[in-house]
Amino acid sequence: MNATGTLNTTANAAVQGTNFECDIPLVVDVLEGQILVQLDDDAAVAGFEIVNLNIADILDKECDLTLATATVSLTNFVIANSGGPFPVSMPHTSAMHDGGQVAGDSDIPPPVLSTATLNAKVGQMGDPMESELMLDGALPIFTANITGGGEAGTLSWADGQFVLATDQFMIEDPVSLTIDFELTGLVGTLNLAP
Repeated sequence: MNATGTLNTTANAAVQGTNFECDIPLVVDVLEGQILVQLDDDAAVAGFEIVNLNIADILDKECDLTLATATVSLTNFVIANSGGPFPVSMPHTSAMHDGGQVAGDSDIPPPVLSTATLNAKVGQMGDPMESELMLDGALPIFTANITGGGEAGTLSWADGQFVLATDQFMIEDPVSLTIDFELTGLVGTLNLAP
């Protein structure tokens, strides 16, 4: 199924070895993606695989680190399955199967690898530093509602505290800083269609 929609998360940036940190609310616009749904032969379990989600560029978000303002952009942002095929599932009944419906909560957080190019600049001096983020983590448990035998559906998240992933990157100009980067929380809905 094709996936589009809007999710909300928060990026936390902290300067290692200091008390300087800030939160950046991020709107994650999913432009396109592929999500697979599989029923077992006994119609007892429905499996889900978030194959990939392609995210719109997130540009020029400002973050006050006290000693300076950091400007951060995320481009080439992709969230992809990092587990085996259909790594999460939910109970399913014959009646739901016969009605062309899957509904419920995933049994575990779906394992994903989020990749992006992060451009960060601190203060008014120096050029933006580019870092490749490799955010190995998971999405929170989701609620699925698939109807019409796969003709339509939604996946929804409502966990504002779940730590999606962490990473670390360096800024060398105008001063050398190590930044701890964390994505926390996921709230919103993806719309699914054939």
